[in-house]
Amino acid sequence: MKTKSEKNKNEKPTAKRFSIVKVATDFYKKLYTETDSTLPAEEEKEIYEEEIPCILKSEVVKAIQSQKSDKALGDDKISNEILKQSSIEICRFVMSLFNEILP
Repeated sequence: MKTKSEKNKNEKPTAKRFSIVKVATDFYKKLYTETDSTLPAEEEKEIYEEEIPCILKSEVVKAIQSQKSDKALGDDKISNEILKQSSIEICRFVMSLFNEILP
């Protein structure tokens, strides 16, 4: 069996976006298709069938308002100060988006 360092020696590093995406996709496909479950099948089934409550507007506003100010901008270039100032106006859209994402 090869050690981690031996495996890495055979792999060539890449900076090409397509190659990076392929490596990441393959990794996560393998990670989430492994069947080594630590829960019995019945318990696992119950977890997936559990109803998840909808996210409320008040929860979204509270989460936005709890963000620290004076932080560096993310990739979207939106500061926490702008989010806080517009939290009432954007909370409906954020709430709808998150509730749509939930199963």
